[in-house]
Amino acid sequence: MNAVEKERILVVDDEESVREMVSKIVTQIGYEAVAAKNVNKALEVLRNTPATIMIADIKMPETEGVELIKSIRTEFPDTHIICMTSPGAPYTHTDLVAFGAADYIAKPFTIDEMRAKLNRVIRERNLIGDLTQKSLELERANEELKRLDKLKSTFISSISHELRTPLTVIKEFISLMLEGHAGPLT
Repeated sequence: MNAVEKERILVVDDEESVREMVSKIVTQIGYEAVAAKNVNKALEVLRNTPATIMIADIKMPETEGVELIKSIRTEFPDTHIICMTSPGAPYTHTDLVAFGAADYIAKPFTIDEMRAKLNRVIRERNLIGDLTQKSLELERANEELKRLDKLKSTFISSISHELRTPLTVIKEFISLMLEGHAGPLT
């Protein structure tokens, strides 16, 4: 993502007022908000307008929270999900994270709480991206070291062979001289 492009966040909730409020908070924080009223619309939006983060209500009429997370994880594994839950929701934070959510936020929440969740998830995603990049760089460096080690081994083997041949001739000639086959030594 370049410096000019804003972080795109998909807001999914069956209640229009909640979608608008969360979208407004996302915009106030400085990100681009895209909204969807259900899972099917969310999948359609993600296919057409990729978002790096999705904030979604886990209790919607046609889909239960776990199914929502599984659907998004299956098709968009790199999308980070923040679940919005109502008090008394059937899922705990541990359950949601185990199913693939990055975090959750309980309704009602403040702008500061939403900002903190978003910033933490974005920071975590950036760290994962950095680690992935460093891992790729290390793999490339390791492959280069293996290639150089093979070249070194080939070089040493060649030098050893090239030195051994003349040394063997010299050694044999000296042996012949010492045994007197080349005549008397002076």
